[in-house]
Amino acid sequence: MQSSGPAVTVKDKVRDLILEGVRAKGGTTVADDESLFKSGAIDSLTMFKFIDLLESAFPIRIGDHEMITDNFESIDQIERFITAKLKESEAA
Repeated sequence: MQSSGPAVTVKDKVRDLILEGVRAKGGTTVADDESLFKSGAIDSLTMFKFIDLLESAFPIRIGDHEMITDNFESIDQIERFITAKLKESEAA
């Protein structure tokens, strides 16, 4: 049985979604630990669009109480948040 290539990780998906937005704004890259808000990759308006993209990319629902900057500060933080949500949904 052949493998179809390396598995795409949560961080890979999150990074791809962020970089799409960064490139659309004329940027090129953002580090995994860089503040997405300070870098301008995400602002208060694009955060809602990004949350919608995350809910489409992963089998999760993000509650209003979870829509705080701490959960979306960096690619690393988003990965931790999404991973926790996925584990939460598996346990349910």
